[in-house]
Amino acid sequence: MRYHRNMATITLNRPLTLGALLQMFRQIAGIDQTQMGERIGASRATISAWERGEREPTFSQVVAWARITEQPIETLIDAANSKAAPSSDEAAEMVRPEGLEPPTF
Repeated sequence: MRYHRNMATITLNRPLTLGALLQMFRQIAGIDQTQMGERIGASRATISAWERGEREPTFSQVVAWARITEQPIETLIDAANSKAAPSSDEAAEMVRPEGLEPPTF
């Protein structure tokens, strides 16, 4: 992945979570959580929760974040869409809705 800000390029060898990208983009732009909250219309605590991955912003808030930080929206959307797959233990505990059992042959 490559991120641009004022002619600087950052290359990462691993994908980041949406929260980590939000935080990195905000910091590169030189904006603190309170300032970002004022610009987006959210509290500093909400911004912090997004960056920690405890909550997720709406699509329009992600778009605003990309515009404010002058970073590509595609990167944030890709991170939001690539949720980590559940572990095998978590998957085993998931309840399948009735009628959606896998076919047996």
